[in-house]
Amino acid sequence: MKKIFLCPVYLLGCILSVSCAAASESAGKATESAVCETATGLHFQQAGAALEELLMCLRNLRTEEEVAAALPEISAAVQKYHVHTQALRAAEAVPDTPQAQQQLKRIQQIFRELRKLGESDAFAELVWTSEALAYHLLIQSAQLPCLLHEETAHYIMMHLAMPRSAEALPAQAQRQAEAIRAEAAERHAAFMAAHPDAYAGGNGADTQSAVVLLPLTEAPADDDDSDALKKRLIADYIRAVYPQFSFSYGVFEAHPDGAFFVQEVFFPGMYTDAAGEQKILRFPVCFCCRKARRE
Repeated sequence: MKKIFLCPVYLLGCILSVSCAAASESAGKATESAVCETATGLHFQQAGAALEELLMCLRNLRTEEEVAAALPEISAAVQKYHVHTQALRAAEAVPDTPQAQQQLKRIQQIFRELRKLGESDAFAELVWTSEALAYHLLIQSAQLPCLLHEETAHYIMMHLAMPRSAEALPAQAQRQAEAIRAEAAERHAAFMAAHPDAYAGGNGADTQSAVVLLPLTEAPADDDDSDALKKRLIADYIRAVYPQFSFSYGVFEAHPDGAFFVQEVFFPGMYTDAAGEQKILRFPVCFCCRKARRE
């Protein structure tokens, strides 16, 4: 659960100060530094503004109807925060000025207010009842730290990752999932062909077409080594075949015949169900770690 257990806030722990220019620097470098400082200062300011907008959207929510009405603004605020924080991460710097220090204190205060709100029972209940709200706060941006209590977020993500009946999915959702798998088909085929000693099976769409992890199914190691090997094999496959994904939630599936599977569930977006409600698109990639016992 990479997203759920992030440190309290990237801006508070990882932002680097802008170094002062040495007196011997050329005029060209000084100009370039000034432009960079102006740009990073703007990103820093806008990241803080996005958090304020998010807090304003969330603090007055009381009913499911209010949540539904506020979703576009919540999504926009999270996206704004994501864009500007990503830019700060890429620049590896923020202005080291009194104004920046004041802004940092304001950001700290906003996060405290957001965290206090997110950990309240009433707010957690709203997230439970709205998949769209859960998506915006827990999935939409890897830059946004978890605002809910970690245990609450864990159970919400566990619920969202659970398998759903394919028959119950609207055609729109099925087409979205099929398009993602089709786009990855060439990368999947190339990866499987390049690693025939480690991978076999299908494309991971379900347990019947699971990607088989041969080092685990053919020559199981002890528990500790097996777990580390499983993580490495899955990570190598995902990086090669689905490089667009940065966040997943793992679901384990043990069958009575002894077969054991791991589903890495990705959440590439949302769709609208028959009732007009926004739902999270669930995209599983299934791996077989242990085959069924032979009779």
